Amino acid sequence: LLCIFGVTKPKPDGKRVVWLLGTDTLDKHTRIFFFLFKFIADNWIKKYGTLFNHVHGKNKKSLRWLRYLGAKFYAPITASTGEEFILFTLGGADNV
Repeated sequence: LLCIFGVTKPKPDGKRVVWLLGTDTLDKHTRIFFFLFKFIADNWIKKYGTLFNHVHGKNKKSLRWLRYLGAKFYAPITASTGEEFILFTLGGADNV
């Protein structure tokens, strides 16, 4: 198992949350995963429009992957735990 991923039903603003949980095995197949998931994400964007979520500010692998997908990043927020998270969007007018 490399990962599981999905997209939620639309929020009131019409946007959907995109999510992915990866295993350590994913590190061994990064190139093919980047290529295949780019194809999947592009299709979701065409079908659903803007996708969004938050990524941990120290998660360098995820930030790199999201940049490759064309994510737009917003100002970090600090959670009640003190951890920093960064809102990102994929597709839609937010990424033009």
